Amino acid sequence: MKEEQATHEKPADHRYEGEILAEQVQMLYSMAPIGMAATLINATIVFFILKGALPKGPLIAWFTAIFIVAFIRAGMLMSYRSRFRPPEAERWGRCFVAGLVLIGIVWGSLGVFPFAGLSPTLRVFIAFVLGGMTAGAATTFSPLRGGYLAFSIPALLPLVVHFFLLGEILNYAMGGMLSLFGLLLWRLSEHNHRLTRTSLLLRFENREMIDSLRQAEAELKAHKDHLEKIVEVRTRDLQRANEQLTATKDAAEKANRAKSEFLTNMSHEIRTPLAGALGMIDLVLEMKIGDEERQLLEMARRSSDG
Repeated sequence: MKEEQATHEKPADHRYEGEILAEQVQMLYSMAPIGMAATLINATIVFFILKGALPKGPLIAWFTAIFIVAFIRAGMLMSYRSRFRPPEAERWGRCFVAGLVLIGIVWGSLGVFPFAGLSPTLRVFIAFVLGGMTAGAATTFSPLRGGYLAFSIPALLPLVVHFFLLGEILNYAMGGMLSLFGLLLWRLSEHNHRLTRTSLLLRFENREMIDSLRQAEAELKAHKDHLEKIVEVRTRDLQRANEQLTATKDAAEKANRAKSEFLTNMSHEIRTPLAGALGMIDLVLEMKIGDEERQLLEMARRSSDG
C-alpha cells in the first residue's frame, strides 16, 4: 500500500506536466493502429458468428458503423501525424477520447440486440468479446486518465443492463461478473496510468540531471583547458628564463676565461722585459761597485722577485 501511494504521489511535480501530457498523447496515437486493426478483426469475427442468429439489418448496420468509426479514427490519426505540436497535446487528447467514446458506443450497441433467441453460448461469446476489448483498453488507453472509462463504460454498460433485465440466475451472474471484471480492469488501468506518469516524470528528471552533469562537465573541461594554458605559459616562461640563465652563465664563464687569458698575457708581457732587467742587475752585482750602489741594486732585485 505504501509503495502504491508513493507511486501515486510521485507525479506531483508540475514542472513537466505539459511534456508528460504530450508524451502520453503520443503513446496513445502510436498504439492506435494496432487497436484499430484489432477492432476490425474482432468485428469481422463477431459479424460472421452472429449473422445467422441476429437480424441481418441491424447487424449489418452495426458492422458498417464499426468501419465508419475506424475510418474516422484513421483520418484523425493521419491528421495527428502531420499536424501534432506538443503545446496542442490536450486538444489532441480530447479528440482521441472522443473517438474512444464513439467506438465504445458502437461496440456497446451489441448489448441492445435482442438476446431472447440467442443461446447461452452466444451470449457468453458476446460478453467474452466485449470483455476482451475492454481488457485491451485497460492497457492500451491507460496512458491518458479517463481513456479506459471513455471506451469501457459505453461498451459494457448496455450489455450489463441487458443481462440484468433478462432475469434468471445465469444472466444475473453474467451481468455481475462483467461488472466486477470492468471494475478490476479500471483499477488496473489506473495503476498503469500512475506507472506511466511516474516513469515519464523520472525520465524528465533524469534528463535534467544529465543536462546538469553535462554542464558541470563542460565547465570542468573549460577550467582544465584554462589551467593547461596557464601551465603552458608558465612552462614557456621558465624555459625562457632557463635559457637566459644559461646564456648569462656561458657569458660569465667566457668573460672569466678572457680575464684569465688577459692576465696571463699581461704577466707574460711584463715578466719578459723584467727578466732582462734582472739579468742586467745580476751582471752588475757581480762587478766591483760601491757599497751604496750594491745596496740599491740588491733592493731593486728583491723588489723584482717579490
